[in-house]
Amino acid sequence: MLKRLGLSAMKRHTQYAPLAALGYFLQQRDFFAPLWEHVQLGCKTVLHEPHEKLLDVVVSMLADCASLKQINTRLRPDTALAAAWGRKRFADQATITRVLDAFTPVSVAQLRTAVERIYVREGRALHHPFDQELLFLDIDLTGLPAGRRAEASTKGYFSGEKTAVGASSLGSAPLSTMRAWCPCSIPATKPVRLACTPRSPW
Repeated sequence: MLKRLGLSAMKRHTQYAPLAALGYFLQQRDFFAPLWEHVQLGCKTVLHEPHEKLLDVVVSMLADCASLKQINTRLRPDTALAAAWGRKRFADQATITRVLDAFTPVSVAQLRTAVERIYVREGRALHHPFDQELLFLDIDLTGLPAGRRAEASTKGYFSGEKTAVGASSLGSAPLSTMRAWCPCSIPATKPVRLACTPRSPW
């Protein structure tokens, strides 16, 4: 089936055009139907159904919201994006939090079942012709240097490799990844002194 994309004038604008196109495509396919069918949450409904609030959580993750509170500032004003996802308006962050708080172990099991059904239906790996060819997974585990103050930076593990002496210093980082802290720097000239002299064991 040939897909065609075009441009047309809109009364509303969105800063998440690719995400809006994805939302419209998934809504046309009823992509999240297993979630609505299997996940049962005993929450009251005023303006938004519980499953609609779950969808808002998914959209917030795709929109790179660092936390749920950013839904109010980044997603709720964007009614064009909400329309693309089949919503008149995204729910308030406080009501979404209540839905997540209502999850029980049974609800989590239902959510896991729903996600597995979506994976079975949509996952390409499960539909691979294994009798005709092998399935290759290309995973990039290349470690890149990062400073201690880098956002969300943690010390990683690489099998069979150990951190070289002084690997955390700038001298061990590749030149292509080094960045200067300031236009000029003054090299240290005095040797480092110990805060206390270690006591002799004898």
